[in-house]
Amino acid sequence: MNETDRAVVDGELIGIAVWSPPATGEAGAISHATADHSLEELLAVYSMGLRKRFLAFIKLLTQARDQTIQQPFWSLAPIAAPPKARGKGVASALINKKLKELDEARLPCFLGTQDKANVAIYEKFAFHTQREDSISSDITHYTMIRLRN
Repeated sequence: MNETDRAVVDGELIGIAVWSPPATGEAGAISHATADHSLEELLAVYSMGLRKRFLAFIKLLTQARDQTIQQPFWSLAPIAAPPKARGKGVASALINKKLKELDEARLPCFLGTQDKANVAIYEKFAFHTQREDSISSDITHYTMIRLRN
């Protein structure tokens, strides 16, 4: 089950990080379902073109992950802070908290981003780009790994 770390100030959510623990059993594909619905059911309200692009993206992400890291590892996705909270160390605090635990357990971490600016940010946390995959003419997916420290 995923772990969610939240940063709250005066009752307002100002940051969130979702961490997926190592898979138990077979590594398999990234989860394609919620508790009650399959991914295909959830996407049914969208156009066929959008569904195909999304499923192709999930396939690419799964392949990139499986070709760059082996279990056991943790995954970080998503991490977010509203614009007014950015640049104030909120996301860094959320990331550092879990990375300290992972270092103590000597476990690596995986993440993916499509924002080139995020690559430099994640590098500050010792993540390294392992792959760059073109999703479209203007979108590149960066697969990043942080090895055991």
